[in-house]
Amino acid sequence: YASMIIKDHQQLQGDWAKLSASSNIRGESLIVTRLQPVNPSAKHRNTSEYIQLTIEDHQSMIRLLEAASRSDNASLSTFAAKYLPILKKHLEAAQNLTIKE
Repeated sequence: YASMIIKDHQQLQGDWAKLSASSNIRGESLIVTRLQPVNPSAKHRNTSEYIQLTIEDHQSMIRLLEAASRSDNASLSTFAAKYLPILKKHLEAAQNLTIKE
């Protein structure tokens, strides 16, 4: 799970940086701060706490990207359409982890 999150989020953040640099779109912090990859030095008490934070972060980002998918800005809506399925997959995987615990 962690490897998938890190790989996909690095790609998402790179694409977001390119999009925001090439257009009038701002809000880099929304992407960077809402989706935190696994950080071994993070102050999460346990795996369950990290998974819960991951679920909440992905739910928030999915809502943001659903709104972005309806944007008149073609680049923004294309970005959202590309990453919505990925983030939904991450959310489902995190939710499945909570079931197994």
